[in-house]
Amino acid sequence: MVKNFLNKLFSSEDASKPEKQPKSKGPRLLPPLSNFQPFSELPKGSQILMASFAEQVAFRFGHPLFKQGMDDDVDYFLLDGAITLKAQDGNNSEVKSDTAKASTAIGFLRPRQFSGTVCSFEAAFYAVPHHIVEMVYEQTREAASAHSDFEVTIGEMPEKTVLEKVKAEISQGDLLLTSLPEVAMKVKQACNDEEASLDDIADIISRDASMTIKLIQSSNSPIYRGAVDVKTITDAVCRLGKQVTQHLVFYFATKELFHPPVKSLDTAFRRAWNDSLRRAIMARTVAKLSNADFNPDTAFLCGLFFRIGDLLILQYVAKNITDAQALEKIQQINEEKSATNSRLVVSKWNLPEEVMDVLKDGGRWAYESDTEQGNYSDLIIASNVLLRVMNKNIKGLPSIEDVPAVKKIINKEFAANSSVMLEYRKALKEFK
Repeated sequence: MVKNFLNKLFSSEDASKPEKQPKSKGPRLLPPLSNFQPFSELPKGSQILMASFAEQVAFRFGHPLFKQGMDDDVDYFLLDGAITLKAQDGNNSEVKSDTAKASTAIGFLRPRQFSGTVCSFEAAFYAVPHHIVEMVYEQTREAASAHSDFEVTIGEMPEKTVLEKVKAEISQGDLLLTSLPEVAMKVKQACNDEEASLDDIADIISRDASMTIKLIQSSNSPIYRGAVDVKTITDAVCRLGKQVTQHLVFYFATKELFHPPVKSLDTAFRRAWNDSLRRAIMARTVAKLSNADFNPDTAFLCGLFFRIGDLLILQYVAKNITDAQALEKIQQINEEKSATNSRLVVSKWNLPEEVMDVLKDGGRWAYESDTEQGNYSDLIIASNVLLRVMNKNIKGLPSIEDVPAVKKIINKEFAANSSVMLEYRKALKEFK
């Protein structure tokens, strides 16, 4: 499979239908994803967002694209070439690029009603997750649903009541704020001390055997490894540097906080941690793909701490709610309310200013920074949008056109860099 990435999003002013490209001796200019249904029905900002989920692929003559009866999660939009569709009764039909039949996903229905085979010397496609295309079709049919508001309930209590009770218990001293492990705080102090050496930081970490092992393993991971394996914590800190060492210590220390106080909450705590990790990885991925001057490790930290406030909700639930179905609903608390709790949790942690700003502004869809390229709050908002679209969790999500952060971060240049899904999944696999 030949893999290239989207590099032309809006090659024509009219995106309502596929257009024939002029013949030339040079490479053929392929149509943008926005030329195809249902993406042509979306506003331009949403088109760019959807384009970040697309991957350009090509196959040679005879390649079986899909088979009848398959229930796969990839839709193919024909850019160049032709394919043969074979029905169950044996009848064949041919779909060529730049024709009306090629204006939508090839064989969209699931299970597949046809078998598809490349019948030209080579055929190029945009490959887009089926559930993303399905979601866009639904959104274009029922645009109003994207603006729907809803009230989350936990047991019989509305979300607002739960959050008020959490704050009341904190003020009364009945619900203790989560404390960051001592090693993390000492490493942070050392990293902020200009006179502290890498040996000093390594010495602090070496007193925590578990943290030492984790950092050595991280320094030998695909993300950070060098020509030779690291075997000591001093060498690990030297390879990673102060900033990355601090961020990894915070990562491992934070993970320890997601241990449930009671067994019944094990699933909820594990889900909360996995969601935080995925958000951190998405933020890091977006930072790397963005043309703005973002530090990927700082972005990772912002994503990791963004919903750490959910720990307070989980603590409250552990004390007051035993209904298993109610526990499933705690993750539905929206971004802004969760960020409020997160600020309570980390208020005494002395985290970097960028992280605190994200907890202040990163939960507001309508937030608009005063910088042209966006800041870390914009980045987290855009990352949350990408994750929610990717996971089909769009209830309560406003129109993309009403989210200024998305326009700043996920622009044409960003989408042209790569497929965000491909890079995100690669990073997630490496991290695990």
